Amino acid sequence: MNEKPDPRDSVEYRSIDYYSMCEKSKKQVKSMQDAGYSTMHDAKATPEETESKGMGGYSIIMMGK
Repeated sequence: MNEKPDPRDSVEYRSIDYYSMCEKSKKQVKSMQDAGYSTMHDAKATPEETESKGMGGYSIIMMGK
Protein backbone atom coordinates (compact mmCIF):
# COMPACT_ATOMS: atom_id res chain seq x y z
CA MET A 1 0.00 0.00 0.00
CA ASN A 2 3.02 2.34 0.17
CA GLU A 3 2.91 3.64 -3.37
CA LYS A 4 5.44 6.22 -4.50
CA PRO A 5 3.89 9.50 -5.66
CA ASP A 6 3.67 9.83 -9.40
CA PRO A 7 6.03 12.65 -10.52
CA ARG A 8 3.37 13.76 -13.00
CA ASP A 9 1.08 14.69 -10.09
CA SER A 10 1.70 18.25 -8.95
CA VAL A 11 0.12 21.26 -7.32
CA GLU A 12 0.57 24.79 -8.64
CA TYR A 13 -0.37 28.10 -7.07
CA ARG A 14 -1.32 31.02 -9.31
CA SER A 15 -2.58 34.48 -8.57
CA ILE A 16 -6.32 34.97 -8.37
CA ASP A 17 -5.83 37.79 -10.86
CA TYR A 18 -4.78 35.28 -13.53
CA TYR A 19 -8.13 33.50 -13.39
CA SER A 20 -10.10 36.74 -13.60
CA MET A 21 -8.27 37.82 -16.78
CA CYS A 22 -9.93 37.61 -20.17
CA GLU A 23 -8.85 34.84 -22.54
CA LYS A 24 -6.94 37.29 -24.76
CA SER A 25 -4.80 38.41 -21.81
CA LYS A 26 -4.22 34.81 -20.73
CA LYS A 27 -3.01 34.00 -24.26
CA GLN A 28 -0.60 36.94 -24.11
CA VAL A 29 0.76 35.77 -20.74
CA LYS A 30 1.08 32.21 -22.08
CA SER A 31 2.96 33.36 -25.18
CA MET A 32 5.36 35.39 -23.01
CA GLN A 33 5.96 32.37 -20.78
CA ASP A 34 6.50 30.13 -23.83
CA ALA A 35 9.08 32.63 -25.10
CA GLY A 36 10.95 32.32 -21.80
CA TYR A 37 9.86 35.52 -20.10
CA SER A 38 8.95 35.47 -16.42
CA THR A 39 5.61 37.03 -15.52
CA MET A 40 3.88 37.72 -12.22
CA HIS A 41 1.37 35.06 -13.26
CA ASP A 42 3.89 32.19 -13.33
CA ALA A 43 2.88 29.17 -11.25
CA LYS A 44 4.43 29.12 -7.78
CA ALA A 45 5.38 26.18 -5.57
CA THR A 46 3.92 27.53 -2.31
CA PRO A 47 1.08 29.90 -1.39
CA GLU A 48 3.55 32.10 0.46
CA GLU A 49 5.33 32.90 -2.79
CA THR A 50 2.15 34.31 -4.30
CA GLU A 51 1.55 36.51 -1.27
CA SER A 52 5.11 37.85 -1.20
CA LYS A 53 4.85 38.98 -4.83
CA GLY A 54 1.84 41.18 -4.06
CA MET A 55 -0.42 38.94 -6.07
CA GLY A 56 -3.36 39.24 -3.69
CA GLY A 57 -3.94 35.61 -2.85
CA TYR A 58 -3.80 32.36 -4.73
CA SER A 59 -5.77 29.51 -6.17
CA ILE A 60 -4.75 25.88 -6.45
CA ILE A 61 -4.50 23.76 -9.57
CA MET A 62 -4.08 20.02 -9.07
CA MET A 63 -2.73 18.12 -12.04
CA GLY A 64 -3.15 14.36 -12.23
CA LYS A 65 -2.24 11.57 -14.56
